[in-house]
Amino acid sequence: MKGELYLNKNEYEAAQNCYQKAIMIRPENEKAWSWIFDHISYLKKNPATRDFLDQFAGSYRFEDIEMTCNFFIHNDHAIIQAKNQWPVSQYPVSDSEFVSNDGVHRFTFIRNDRNKIIKSIYKRIGNSTGYLWKEDTLIIKAMTLLNGNDNIKALNAFRIAYSNNPDHYYLANFIKYLELIQSREYEKIKPVLETYAGKYGSITIYKKADTHYFEDYRGYIFKLLPYSESEFMIPSFYNRTFRIVRNNNQIKGLEVIYLDGRKEFFPRDK
Repeated sequence: MKGELYLNKNEYEAAQNCYQKAIMIRPENEKAWSWIFDHISYLKKNPATRDFLDQFAGSYRFEDIEMTCNFFIHNDHAIIQAKNQWPVSQYPVSDSEFVSNDGVHRFTFIRNDRNKIIKSIYKRIGNSTGYLWKEDTLIIKAMTLLNGNDNIKALNAFRIAYSNNPDHYYLANFIKYLELIQSREYEKIKPVLETYAGKYGSITIYKKADTHYFEDYRGYIFKLLPYSESEFMIPSFYNRTFRIVRNNNQIKGLEVIYLDGRKEFFPRDK
């Protein structure tokens, strides 16, 4: 705690001494705490100015979980706070990588060919890697209109957001959904979509108030948005698609297709 206090006061030599003593007392924590020396070494050569930190600030959305994070600057130090969670200090160890104060959480920020930060790779020690997509004001506006059921304005907003953020692949799925439900074709396929309700192994699909949902094996419920006669996007999980598998006009099951090419099949219960 004393070392962290010195860090936030930018007294790096005192902070380093504290962490060195802490590791001597508890050597089992060396792996979790030694990252701090990388941070101190980096800052001695590259002071974390406000201009440097500001480029990372903004709202981020997890790709594979229903969670948002806000990355902001407080007293010239970086803070990240997930929705309904406590804030956690973040310390730069390079021009694109930050580590949490406990050494457990690591964020590596990715830029596109225009040097614009578009996402962050998140890694927790002992856990798998995930992505957080940085949402600009155009994306946030489009999402707000969609959540407010203003579909006409939402479609236009998503088109503008996607044209300005072409790296954000998931925006294309929102556009396909909004184009479908505002087309003449949608009225023709609505009766077909209704036939998909039922159990598919550990997954249940049902319709309520003109919206489709699925319930997973834990009992968690998520919204489904159709963008074709047989495919659905999941606004809670950007990296997967639901596809109804049919053979000779008979529903055989549900296929979950992940962005990385993995597939899972759930046969429809008889």
